[in-house]
This record gives sequence, C-alpha cells and structure tokens, in this order.
Amino acid sequence: MSDAQQGVLAAEKAVKDATKEEEPAAQANYTTAITDYLNLLIDDELGDMKAGGPGGTYTAAQWKEAGDTVKQMLGLKGDQAKLVDLLSEGRGKIEGMLDTIKNDPGSLSRLRELDQRISIVILSSH
Repeated sequence: MSDAQQGVLAAEKAVKDATKEEEPAAQANYTTAITDYLNLLIDDELGDMKAGGPGGTYTAAQWKEAGDTVKQMLGLKGDQAKLVDLLSEGRGKIEGMLDTIKNDPGSLSRLRELDQRISIVILSSH
C-alpha cells in the first residue's frame, strides 16, 4: 500500500475518532489526503504518456485523459468524478500557462504584473 493510500486511511480514522473540537482540522486533513492521492494517481497516469506539449509539457488532452483513466479505474461518478476533472484539467491549464510564460517573454511581464496585484491585495487585507 502506498504512503498516499495509508495517509487517506489514517486521515479517515482521525475523522472518525475526532472530538467536536478536532473535527474541522481532521476533515481538512482528510480532504488534503484524498486530493494528494488523486493527484498521485493522475501523475502516475501521465507518467505512462509521452509529453506532447511544447517545452516537454503534457497537453490539456493528456491531462483530461489521465483524469478520465483515474475516474474509470476508481469507478467515480457525479461529484467524485467532477473533483478528478477539476484536479486534472486545472493542473493541465496551469502547466500550459507556465509553459507559455517560459517560452514567451511578453508573458513574463504579465506574470510580474499579476504578482504586483496579488501583493497589493495581500497588503491591503492586513
């Protein structure tokens, strides 16, 4: 059994054993453990593919295919399947954007502008 699977089982047990005060933290840890496990499965499926995107990245279609394989492997439907879609397709979009930034000098200046906007929001909230 992988460390990620053991993490899910341990987090699930912690939720069951949690007191009312411990429950929110235990549920957050459980959610993180499940997300980590699903990401590991998606990464494992991608590892079986040859990266087809520019700069050696995976394409959006490959991320979707990896997510679809994980959903099928686990028999997920409904909201559970949507979670895998969000993880795989979202990570695919992020990787594609990062690849664009690395290969397009104009994108780097837009990223710096985004960083400045985030800093302003963080500073104004304190």
